[in-house]
Amino acid sequence: MLKQLQNSKCFHALTIKINYKKYMRIELEELNMQDPLAFVIAIAHIAAAIALLNGITTTFGQAKIASQALESMARQPEAADSIRTTMFVGLALSETSGIYGLLIAIIMLFANPLVTILLNYLG
Repeated sequence: MLKQLQNSKCFHALTIKINYKKYMRIELEELNMQDPLAFVIAIAHIAAAIALLNGITTTFGQAKIASQALESMARQPEAADSIRTTMFVGLALSETSGIYGLLIAIIMLFANPLVTILLNYLG
C-alpha cells in the first residue's frame, strides 16, 4: 500500500529548475516523494511559519493604533479619556489576530491533524 501511495499523483511535487543558458527558461521537473510523512510535516512547518508572519502585521497595526490615538489626544486633550478607552479596545482586538496566528502555528507543529489522517490512511 505504501508503494501505491508513493506512486500516486497526490504525493508528487514539482521542482523548478532554472536553465540560465537558455534565457532563464523555467523547466518543471517531477520529483518522486520517497516519504509522504516527511512531505506532510515539511508543509506543516511552512504553514506554521506563514501563520507566525501574522505577528509582524499585528505589530504594525498596533503601532498605527497607538500613534493615531496619541495624535488625537494631542489635538483634543479634553477627549483623552474617551480616546484612551477606544485605543485599548482597538489594541486588544488587534492582538487577538496575533494570538490566533500563534495558536495555528502551535497546532500545525505539535498537534497536526494531517499527520494523523495520513498515518490512518497508511496504517
